[in-house]
Amino acid sequence: MTYGSSSPTAKVEVENGVVIVAAGRRPGPFFGNNRLSVKTIVPASGEIAHFSIAYAKARTLSRALLAAGSSVSAANLTVRAISNNFYSTIAQSAGFTDSESLGLGAAIVSSSYDSSAEAIVAGNVSLTGNLFIDADSLDFKKRIKILCEDRRGLSMTPFLEKLQEFLSGLANFL
Repeated sequence: MTYGSSSPTAKVEVENGVVIVAAGRRPGPFFGNNRLSVKTIVPASGEIAHFSIAYAKARTLSRALLAAGSSVSAANLTVRAISNNFYSTIAQSAGFTDSESLGLGAAIVSSSYDSSAEAIVAGNVSLTGNLFIDADSLDFKKRIKILCEDRRGLSMTPFLEKLQEFLSGLANFL
């Protein structure tokens, strides 16, 4: 089993009582970037169960806040929060055991992804130009994949010989 977790946070908060006087665009943008890749591989030999589990958990938060009671004076103002996300969760079971019984393999993938972006203007804003407020949470990649295979082919075992005989016998009845 493989577990991966990431939770980046990008916050800029201008609190009550703060005064900003600036030329040009202030503040922002503010980015929260999250790249999470989880991959579980069970090899073709050396494992008894050939069972793989991959679990990924991601939480992304970007926040730009001009709180009530704060004050900004500028020509232009951009308040922008952006969360960019790239997620990949893969479980791979690469082979099955040769034995006197049927070989089995399995893979499970589970993931929990959450992303948010907040641009909040609750303070006093005095501008001679433009106010731009924007919040984006963007998922550029979400890959969830399960791979199970036996590259060697199925070897004849006593169990499979009996199964083959049984299935051949059924063909006579159909």
